[in-house]
Amino acid sequence: MNKALGEKKSIVKEVPENWEIKLVGEIANISTGKKDTINKVTNGKYPFFVRSQTIERINSYSFDGEAVLTAGDGVGVGKVFHYINGKFDYHQRVYKISDFNDVNGLFFFYFFKSNFYKQIMKYNAKTSVDSVRLEMISKMEIAIPPIKEQIKIASIINIWDRAIELKEKLITQKKEQKKGLIQKLLSGKLRFTGFVEEWNKVRLENVIVGKGSYGINAPSTDKDLSLPTYLRITDISDDGYIIKDGLTSVDHPDSENYYLEKNDIVFARTGASTGRAYLYEESDGRLVYAGFLIKFQIDSTRANPKFIKYITQTEKYYNWVKVMSVRSGQPGINAEEYKQLPIFLPPLKEQQKIADILSDLDRNISLLINEVEELNKQKNGLMQKLLTGKVRVKV
Repeated sequence: MNKALGEKKSIVKEVPENWEIKLVGEIANISTGKKDTINKVTNGKYPFFVRSQTIERINSYSFDGEAVLTAGDGVGVGKVFHYINGKFDYHQRVYKISDFNDVNGLFFFYFFKSNFYKQIMKYNAKTSVDSVRLEMISKMEIAIPPIKEQIKIASIINIWDRAIELKEKLITQKKEQKKGLIQKLLSGKLRFTGFVEEWNKVRLENVIVGKGSYGINAPSTDKDLSLPTYLRITDISDDGYIIKDGLTSVDHPDSENYYLEKNDIVFARTGASTGRAYLYEESDGRLVYAGFLIKFQIDSTRANPKFIKYITQTEKYYNWVKVMSVRSGQPGINAEEYKQLPIFLPPLKEQQKIADILSDLDRNISLLINEVEELNKQKNGLMQKLLTGKVRVKV
């Protein structure tokens, strides 16, 4: 037999008979910090929790013990969560939840992280929340199983987290390996056996077909599989991938004139994203490039398109972007300026060899990223069942 709450907006709908339902304010202490971001210290002695997922450092601590922390305002509201057991300090707009009464701290962390966004949305008519009030936390309901079951549930979820963390560390290592290899291969400092010919210095304009073209100026729409994906500067990562989260579509009569095709590469031309580049992959589907992007088509008889893509991930390229984009406080590079991008080109066969090696690394990284995404899906599905009592654990 299950217990259910009568409140229509309750985030805890139904729990097993031997579970309790309490408010966070009844089982823990809630407070905010006294420090500001300017108090952080590089390589400081203690963790310093601010309003982002990044943990800073500091030489002071204001709490020593088990706690859960979350952002009180900013873009991290309902999305940033930390668990710690030890000495730390925290920002004046970060909430600390601690001193748990008959509740396992790690169990609370998982329950809170899974449900807090739903809780704060109860207080808001908009699609997002800008800040958190203390009562949003203190009046949040939490489903509490017996302590031994809490510990077992937390342990199971933690095993999944550790597996995901190991995969993420491997991804970081692979990306660092790729970064180092790019610097050596694209500069000619490391060459493969059998390649001895001189590299030629050219400009981007020497290896493209036609001229650069600017993207369409059209409003985005919600993602619709019947429409092409709208590629904007914010959809391109620093390492040239499409950021899948938050993709939109475009519905405009001129869209077909802005489809990306094989060998097309686009560059971000303005703002903080200036310099980011993406080489079109057919596996990414139909893409229409937006107005803040400039498209060039690489002439594959002169340059390997993937080799050019990897050029845009070198330190030399980043330095060129910094120099070229400084103007009147707003970074930007136009099509004519991009055409002047200096490129050192080996013969096509050597370009192909370099591109193949780096593409293999990219594929390995993509596989690992997909594995992490799948592990997260499985973990979240299991968490939903464990934290509601739909799946019980033996203790």
